[in-house]
Amino acid sequence: GMKKAYELFMMMPTLKAHRAAQQTAVSALRELIDKERVQLIHANAMRAVLYSLRAVRRRRTPVIAHVRVTRSGGPWEWGLDQYLAWHCRVILANSHTVARRFRWCVRNAPVHVLYNGIDPRPFDRADGAAFRARLGILPTAPLIGIVGMLEPRKGHRILFEAFQTILTRFPEARLVVAGGEPPGGNGYRRALEVDANARGLGSRVVFTGHLEDIPALMAAVDIV
Repeated sequence: GMKKAYELFMMMPTLKAHRAAQQTAVSALRELIDKERVQLIHANAMRAVLYSLRAVRRRRTPVIAHVRVTRSGGPWEWGLDQYLAWHCRVILANSHTVARRFRWCVRNAPVHVLYNGIDPRPFDRADGAAFRARLGILPTAPLIGIVGMLEPRKGHRILFEAFQTILTRFPEARLVVAGGEPPGGNGYRRALEVDANARGLGSRVVFTGHLEDIPALMAAVDIV
């Protein structure tokens, strides 16, 4: 059931896709809900929430939305937030800032703050020196890191511009870009690599792709 749900989410078209493609995804999700006799849906990320709400329309299956971004990113976001606040049984926000996104548009929005859980133990034993060595970065080089999915809204290009200024004072500095592209890919990594080279940053910027060992990166960098 969980594997099938994950596969369905990965196949869900974007919200800008043709209506027929969206309806096919909704029907498949509704079929899974019926087959597994789902009593509660916990949807993570806006696309999953909206498809879940459409799949349970005219049913009593409650949907819990888990939201981790401060804005939904479009001119229609106010109406979208209202829709979630009215139709979700509960909205879980990972910060009070995210929670305010819903409270300002619906007075009694069912939103609760639930911080992301982090196990601190891997950070206590992380080996930053080994991480630097794997990437060919000297132990003495000032190291900056950015961690996150490769998307324009993350501001990588702004960081590249700032890094150019940093290099004028610290030419031995290096920048680690950790993170992969969204599911399905968007070609943004290649665009960032081209931008970095065009700025003359070249080998001073290291792209790791999707990275599991975040504690090692945190132990290795001077600024994140």
